[in-house]
Amino acid sequence: MNQSGFIRNILKNQDSGPTTTILQTLENDLGYQFSMGLTSSTFNTTGPNRNNRGVISLNSPSSMGFLIRYNKPFSWVINPANDGDLLNQTEIMRLEPEGNLILPLGGINTSGNITTIGAGFFGFLGSLTSRTTKLFVQDIDASGNINASNYTLNGTTITDWDEISSGKSLTAGGVYLYNDSNSVYLNETKLNSTIDARATTPNLTNYALKNQSEIFTGNITTTQTGFFGYLGSLTSKITQLFVQQIDVSTNATIEALIIKRYDAFGPVILLNSTADAIRIYAAPNITNPAQGAGIQVFGNAEGFFPGDVYIDSGSTSGGQIIMRTGTTGLNDRMIVEDDGRVRILNLTGSGNDYVCVDANGYLFRSNTAC
Repeated sequence: MNQSGFIRNILKNQDSGPTTTILQTLENDLGYQFSMGLTSSTFNTTGPNRNNRGVISLNSPSSMGFLIRYNKPFSWVINPANDGDLLNQTEIMRLEPEGNLILPLGGINTSGNITTIGAGFFGFLGSLTSRTTKLFVQDIDASGNINASNYTLNGTTITDWDEISSGKSLTAGGVYLYNDSNSVYLNETKLNSTIDARATTPNLTNYALKNQSEIFTGNITTTQTGFFGYLGSLTSKITQLFVQQIDVSTNATIEALIIKRYDAFGPVILLNSTADAIRIYAAPNITNPAQGAGIQVFGNAEGFFPGDVYIDSGSTSGGQIIMRTGTTGLNDRMIVEDDGRVRILNLTGSGNDYVCVDANGYLFRSNTAC
């Protein structure tokens, strides 16, 4: 099975009043509460623009903790398209396990001060006695002078600009920088030549693939924790893998969903709990009215619809539930139309007055009483 989407348990409040909020709450022995809530589409009891808002609330004289039980970062993402899609995500902030706060889109806007207690980047800014010791940037644009006792380029320290103007090599085997009386230039021809030479050597140490694809006749052996170093590791699994096809000989597990070869009859789709449900919908979201046809199968211990099976048509004019059979071709046998009427086709017999059942349990048509 190749099916994208999510398995959800949905608690929905149909009321859209201005004081309506739906809450999921945990309460301890002293009555303190932790809640997750969603305001209604017209909610405005605390002011305008409070509708459709998700809220995390702690009603307790204590701090709120956020716990990840692995050495992994916290990540904040948004949908820049602003259309409710779950797959279109852009990371705007990330808190690393060592305490670093990363802003992938850049920029900090604040009307107050940024106060630091350590020796980080902001701790050095503005201090004449403790200036920034290291600054990692992509470009430095300066309208004035950049004063330094020496410069280090490509691992070589330059103490005199004459070393560049005289054509001295900054790396072994050639000149990568040169200058005239006003500017310093990069020798791209020499740099490209070096990259091509490194790329054709059999030793791939510290080599980043320069093309979109590479063909190797032997094995790729890794000693570090890069992409290939993670393959096959139970303790460091791959978080994202982009492939054209995945062939699984045993089980494939997606959260509560299990796809496996169950017995000699072939593969099956299972759940690892009877308190969950499998729902397949031909739409990006599960809604009522339905945006597409779907099938919903609920386990016996599922809280809302235990043991139920729903076969849904899309909420559209002409949307039907159709049952078909046929030995040489499929034919419509039973149809539930969009207005609830049921049609049974290809019945034996004649007449339109009665639908009867014979001794073998078959339905037939008749003009007389059964």
